[in-house]
Parts: sequence; C-alpha cells; structure tokens
Amino acid sequence: MNKKNLVPTLVFCLIGYLTLNAQEYKFGKVDDETVLNYTYAQDTTASAVVLLEDRETYFNYEHPEGWVVVTDIHQRIKVLNTDGLDYATTSFVLYKSGGDRERIRTMKGYSFSPDNGKVVKEKLRNNGIFENKLNDNYTETTVTFPNVKVGSVVDLEYSIVSPFWEIEDLVIQQDIPVAHYRASVRTPGYFKYKRIVRGNVNISPNEYTRRRNMNIAYESGTKSNLTQATKTSNIQIEESVSEYDFKHIPALKEEPFVDNIDNYRFLVTYELAQVENADGTKKSYATSWEEVVKSIYDSKYFGDQLARKGYLKELVAQIKSEHTGALDRAAAAFDAIQKHMTWNGDYSKFSRNISQAYKEKTGSSGDINLMLVALMRELGLSASPVLVSTRSHGIPVFATVDGFNYVIAAVNINDQRFLMDATEKWSIPNVLPPRILNWYGTIVRESGTSSQISLYPEQISKRNYILNVELLEDGTIEGAQRGNSTLLDALSYRIEYSSTPKEQLEEDILDRFGLTEIEELEVKDLKDRTKPVTSSFHFVKEDAVEFIGNDIYLTPMFWLAMDSNPFTRDTRNFPVDYNYPFSHRKIVNIKIPEGYQVSSMPESVSISLPDGMGSFKYRISESSGTIGIQCSFEINQSVIPAFKYADLKEFYNQRLSKEMEQVVLSPI
Repeated sequence: MNKKNLVPTLVFCLIGYLTLNAQEYKFGKVDDETVLNYTYAQDTTASAVVLLEDRETYFNYEHPEGWVVVTDIHQRIKVLNTDGLDYATTSFVLYKSGGDRERIRTMKGYSFSPDNGKVVKEKLRNNGIFENKLNDNYTETTVTFPNVKVGSVVDLEYSIVSPFWEIEDLVIQQDIPVAHYRASVRTPGYFKYKRIVRGNVNISPNEYTRRRNMNIAYESGTKSNLTQATKTSNIQIEESVSEYDFKHIPALKEEPFVDNIDNYRFLVTYELAQVENADGTKKSYATSWEEVVKSIYDSKYFGDQLARKGYLKELVAQIKSEHTGALDRAAAAFDAIQKHMTWNGDYSKFSRNISQAYKEKTGSSGDINLMLVALMRELGLSASPVLVSTRSHGIPVFATVDGFNYVIAAVNINDQRFLMDATEKWSIPNVLPPRILNWYGTIVRESGTSSQISLYPEQISKRNYILNVELLEDGTIEGAQRGNSTLLDALSYRIEYSSTPKEQLEEDILDRFGLTEIEELEVKDLKDRTKPVTSSFHFVKEDAVEFIGNDIYLTPMFWLAMDSNPFTRDTRNFPVDYNYPFSHRKIVNIKIPEGYQVSSMPESVSISLPDGMGSFKYRISESSGTIGIQCSFEINQSVIPAFKYADLKEFYNQRLSKEMEQVVLSPI
C-alpha cells in the first residue's frame, strides 16, 4: 500500500514568495487594535492564532567550534479565548552530545494585554524562563509570559546556535492557525541538503545564490612555541538561499481514526547530504534504508546481542525437552519470554546488555524482543528481528537510524510468518499491540538481507453481542446480555480489564450502558489468551422507552445502537486508519408486553461500501410477540483512503439513521 496515494493534495490559502508589499512586524511593537479588537476571520473557532512566525536559519564560522547553524526566530501569538492561554507558553528542546551542545544566544519577549480599554506592556523576565533536563542529551526550555489573559499578544524573539549542522524542520502548520509564516534558509556551498515537503503540499520557494562577506576567527602559530594567537579574517562565501512566505495556514486538527496527526503536518525537512572539506574532499551523509538496516544490525547493541546465547542455555534445554514441533517450540518460546520478562515501557530497537536484562527480568522492547529472536534461533527456528516505527513515532521521512524506534520478532514456519511482541503479556502471535500497527516494518534476516513487511493484520477481529430483553408495561426493561471478542478486540479488552476488580467492572458497565441494576456478571477466559473473551450479565434499566399517548416508542437496539457519526466534517485530508479490520455483530430479541402489538417498525436494509471495504446489514422482524433484530457492521481493511471519505461518511449516516429508528407499539 502506497501511503502517498491515500492523501489528496491539501488546499491551503498559500502565498508563494512575496516580494512586494510584505507586511513588517517590528519586534516589541504591537498596535492597540491587535490587542483590544482583533479577531481571526479565517477561523472563528480558533482559540489562538500565530500572527507571525518569522525564522531565519544560516551558517556562521565561530571560534573555536567552526561551522555552526544559527536560527533566529520571531514569534507573535494572539490569545483569542481561555482555551488559547496555553499557547502563550513556548517550549523547545536543546541537544548536547559529548562536549558539543546547542545553546540559546539571545532571548527577549513582551506581553501586551488588555486592561480596561488600555494595553499593558510587560517584559519577559528571567523568572519566566525555565530549564528542565529531560535526559543526558536533551534539555527543555519553557518560556512563560507574565499576566497573560484573553486578548493578550505575546511577542518572543530568540536565537539558537547549534554545532551539529542539522537544520530544524520548518513547521509551517501548527495546532492553531498561522496568519503569516515566513522563513529564510541560507546554506554555504560547502553544505548540500536534501529537502522534503511533508503534508502533501506543493510549494515554490524563492531560490537564488548570493555572495556573503563573513568574518572568521582562527588560531595562528603553535602552542609549543607560545606564539599561538587568535586572528580574524574576512572571507567571501557563496550561499544558497530559499525563502518561504505563506499566509493563513489552517490549524492541523485531530480527526477520528488518524494514525499520527503529525504525519500530515505541513512542514519542510532538510537532510544533510554532503559536506565539502577544506581540502576539497567530500563526505556523503545521505544514506539508504539498506545501509541504515546494515548499520543497525552490525551494532554491538543489536547483532552482537543476538549472538549472545549462554544465558538461554537452560531455557533452551527445557523447551526442547517438552516440545518437538516447530509451532509448539515457537509458541513455548514466546510464552516463556512473556512470562519471564516485564517491559519497562522504553521504546527501543537496541539492547545494551541482553543477558543482564534477562537476569533482572525487565527491559526495553529491544531487550525483550531481541531476546525472543535469539531464543527461537537457538531452538532451530528461522527467526528474525523486525525494525518498526511505532504509531506515536510516525512515518520516517529520511533513511536514518532514528527512523526506527522499536523492534519485534518474526518466525517463519511452514511458509507462514508469525509476528510477535513479547512486551505485551496479553498478545498472541500475529496479534500485535495497536501501537505497533504502523504501515510497514523491516525484517532483517541472518543472511543480511532485509525487506519491508506489512504490520497490519489480515484476520478480522470479531465482537459479537446477544441481547435478550423483556419490556414491561411501565417502560422498564429486564434481560441478559452476552458478548465475546476475538483477536485484537480481545487483546484490547484484556489490556483494559485484566486487573480490574469485578466491582469496578460492574460500575463501568452500569455507566457505559446507563443501566439501573446489574447482576450475575461473569467474564470467562479473560486470562486465557488462546480463547475469545466472553462476558455475560443480567440487567434492569428503567425508563428505557418513551410513552406518547397510548403508544410505546423504543429504539430496539438500545445501548448497542450507534448514537453519533464520528465523521462530521464535509471533507477529510487524511486516510481513515482503523488499526485493523473488524466485524461487529449484534442480535437483539425483545419480548413485547401483553396487550400491545407492533404498529410501526423499521425496514430491513443492507448497504455496502465500494470495493468491498465494508458492509452494514440490519434485519428486523416480529413473530409471536417477539421482535428480532440481526445487525452486522464490518470494516474489511485497516486503512481507507481519504478520497473515499464521502462514501464512508454517508455509509455511517445510513447506519446511524437505521440503528436509531424506532419501533412503535400500540395497544391491541
């Protein structure tokens, strides 16, 4: 499946590069009208708006670091309502490695706030700037302006210097609308970058080359003869310049069933491809996925860890003595690692010390799943690690080691592939946790070859309900419900409720279905991963129907009916990602009270999505005082492309309309 084909081109109110009549924004100067009366007509629902994001990125040669990347940013944000107050706080992360680190060179800011028809200007002070060490490599800086309120405008200007030659993404689309975005990226001829535009938007920046005079500092002489001195020189370099200017970029808003909204954010990414050294030699930095996979496999934290086997000796002997077939041994290995290891929550493709993790019985996804691969190989099975980018990590743009953040295990038995993730104690082979279901993974074989494989399941997960109802004359219903779930639906149920006390589960059911009473709740096979999860209970629900005159009106599917359409927008820019194909089937039997008969009943219907993507069937009948309903809803593929959205929305509308239709009972 080619993801690019699933997303139509977004239509923004984009303005290519503007050379005439460009609006000027002087830092620290905001007119009173913007503070007291400004509204953003292009999106009246916005909680805040970026009035300006102005960025300039360029290279300097600084002593003693050498070439550094400087990024100057001027950001101005208007708070439109109370929900927008959070956007008056800005955070960014700085990186360090060894003795090299990114640093803030300058920072200054002002807030402009309404006060009884006047504007109060306040300066950003040091007590509004906070640093938080995230880990050994990253520090987060947070900027909070004083006395911000609805109507305030915050004006921030800062400069970041980086020795790492990485150009930060130009994030043109944000979670709130951007009234004006402009940026300039200037790179010396020594540095070649590859540019990729995300968000499926066509852009045409203004591009040209120019000569630039630059002062550089350098050391002359030698330390040994004490003649070393710092000198300066003026040089002329050639720069490649790209200038961007856009207006009225709509906010990137969450929609139902999106894998990771950041995959669709409009931004420009720069990848360092080549650097020319002072002696004229060139070093290439761009790489391919094949090279990335090889570098990962050759790492001492990956391939070397797979080669470690001593710690598994006793476990291998035990499994071999108890199981002979390949399937049985693979299942036993998976079960053994699941039980022995506890995931510490860290997403990783590497293991720093796999035998130590085994000894401590806890570790990252890299520790646990590389261990599983090693164990299956020791059992004589054809097992391989599969490199993955999880849903939260997104779809990688460039071929880099950081493109993958997770690893799972694969084993081939009788020409069938089984994917396993032993971090999740309730999963089974080929039933991966939803966090893993992110398009493709890359399988890395012992031979050194690799290839992409789909992570989406082919089997349909099923959820079935049977609801038996007796309708009493006062509008109360009594009865019993039974349900069962398979595969990923069962996994989700186990993850949510495996540790939930029965009393809490009863409360959840009462609240979710709006029941008055619940009795005899029973959940079977909750901890037997090989079987569907089955639940049943008896219930009482008061005021379950509506009386109009002498007639009774009821929605015959009660709480099993869909009560709203998740797709409300007229258009959609992103694929609809369900995670996995599924089938939901519901059977409802309603015993009519004596003295009443059906006077009006919905018609049966069967509708389908194009290309077999899904179906909805609703059959209703009445016989011998009992109404019977059979309803099924199926989605047959994990991802539905955005250009099918209109069909999908109408499909849901028809389902909603049918499931909410009422039965009318009248006195005989």
